[in-house]
Amino acid sequence: MASHQTRSRRAPEPEATRCSSSGAAPGAPYGATVRSAPGQPVKYEFAYEPQSPYGHLVDLLIEHVPVGVVIDLGCGHAAIAQPLIERGHRYVGVDMDPATIEALTARGIEAHRLDLADTAALADGIVALAAGRPVVAITALDVVEHLPRPVDALRAVHEAMVRLGAEWLGVSIPNVAHADLAGKLLVGRWDVTPTGLLDDTHVSLFTAARLGTDMAAAGFAPGPANDFHLEASDQHYPTDLATLSPTAPLARLLRVVRDGADADATTNQFVRLFRRTEQALSDAAPDADTAPFLTVVVHTGGTQPTLADTLTSLAAQTCPDFEVLLLVDAQSDDDEATAVAQLTSLPADFALRVRSERLHANHRVHALNRAIELARGRYVAILDDDQQVLANWVADFSGALADPGALLRSRALVQHGRENDAVTDATTAPRFDFVQHLRESETPLHCIALPMSVFRDLGLRFDPELQVYAEFDLILRAAQWCGVTDTEAVTAIQRPSAGTSPEHDAARAQLIAHLDSRPLLLPEGSATRLLELLTNSATGQVGTGQVDSVAAARERVLASPDMRAALSREGLATRTAVLLDELAVQRDRADRAEAEVAAFERSRVWRATKPLRMVLHADSVRRIGGKLQGRLRAR
Repeated sequence: MASHQTRSRRAPEPEATRCSSSGAAPGAPYGATVRSAPGQPVKYEFAYEPQSPYGHLVDLLIEHVPVGVVIDLGCGHAAIAQPLIERGHRYVGVDMDPATIEALTARGIEAHRLDLADTAALADGIVALAAGRPVVAITALDVVEHLPRPVDALRAVHEAMVRLGAEWLGVSIPNVAHADLAGKLLVGRWDVTPTGLLDDTHVSLFTAARLGTDMAAAGFAPGPANDFHLEASDQHYPTDLATLSPTAPLARLLRVVRDGADADATTNQFVRLFRRTEQALSDAAPDADTAPFLTVVVHTGGTQPTLADTLTSLAAQTCPDFEVLLLVDAQSDDDEATAVAQLTSLPADFALRVRSERLHANHRVHALNRAIELARGRYVAILDDDQQVLANWVADFSGALADPGALLRSRALVQHGRENDAVTDATTAPRFDFVQHLRESETPLHCIALPMSVFRDLGLRFDPELQVYAEFDLILRAAQWCGVTDTEAVTAIQRPSAGTSPEHDAARAQLIAHLDSRPLLLPEGSATRLLELLTNSATGQVGTGQVDSVAAARERVLASPDMRAALSREGLATRTAVLLDELAVQRDRADRAEAEVAAFERSRVWRATKPLRMVLHADSVRRIGGKLQGRLRAR
């Protein structure tokens, strides 16, 4: 945290007072001076600054809290007193150190002695020192992390606020989920310091999630926030650590993961207001065992005639451990009614598992992201209203949970046309190949079940900037980090897309640029796959997909008006020039190919494998010679 006026606390009783929790260098944040002697309170000499956690909290109080009495728990040397008094507030400091109380009184600041660790007497003590005055807020800056049982203390504060009619609680608490701490913990470092994020007197460590949970348990609802951010905290050392250095691929990958999880990768202090609710809330976590295995998201405009077939295929599932979230992106009430009416002809027990939600997203990506927020299942699968699945679809996913948290992948059959057309062949390879997927998607979205942890913990979402390939992008990002479990079973029907177009080519280029903007985490075996691709490229081998791309490009060129003119009698000279240019290009390619072959034959790998080639060659000669001898004997 930035420099503040002197704060004090007794090291043996850290729950009583406040300390600084941030800084730019280990042990002495923002040039702070730490003074202590054995058995004496530890003194932090900080000066109030607007651009500091304390300044951020004062800004919140000025903007959201009416003028009145503000009680500052664990006030230390009252860094926020003067700015609040200047704005008309009545400041009341609370601390347990007698010397601090005496010093504040000498400065003309009202101060009272109170032990925050004595939670049984805390509420009565706060009410007593208010002395009937209208209290508008209670603050606790750099205090909660020093309390061994913070929820008990917060509940006592809540009780006092109910009795006083105070509405707002303001806090400043260090964030132990800062990206710097994440990077250091990964390599086994937990560097406790006299001050800072890992102050040696902190006994309760907070992330954003724990802060929200503890506040809810004590009866406080989230209010406005003005968090204090530091790209490099006091824990950003040593600077050459590969998990911290901004130029290291490992650090960049970790930062991508950390940034996706929540918005607090650079939050040094949580600076927030919480609104008092009428009574303390339960801190019991929801029972995860009651959640269905799968949430099936069906996105529809409401008028698609094949929606009934989609819902029927779900009603026919052999495994009932799923719910259906029917997202109706309807333009009118009639469209929504049409979609919901499809449920009336389906079995009642299935209809009970269907929830409908009317949206006005007008964009598929926004609708899918909304579905993620509404899903209750441990996994999520997505169907469009023109797709059908086989009866084993859910059961196959459910039976593939050997690797918790992995993406679950099945296969689909391709069907050409809508009616009376035979299902022909599997559209996807039996196993997920990440490198191959970089070239072409082999996994339709409805052949994937995504673990909710991808969204809940990693923060992944469908990217609205990728209009066409948002689904493919999410599959690739999730597969990198979570892995893929292949069931190899055929569970769905896929209708092929209309093919490529200039718009799709541009969208794919956008996808590749998106993937290039961050490090890729490749699965085991990728080195061999990449070597195969490089070897095939060096030896001139062309894959089927490349042949198809070349053929398609040739057809587009031949169909162009310029090329048609060149093929006409009048365009003979132009066509000749084109052919000469093409010949020059082919010669250049041949020269480069020969150079690459020569370079490969001079390579260490080629020389190292010479004995093996000689053995194989000798074996081949023996086999051929044996065949010739056999033929000669037969004659």
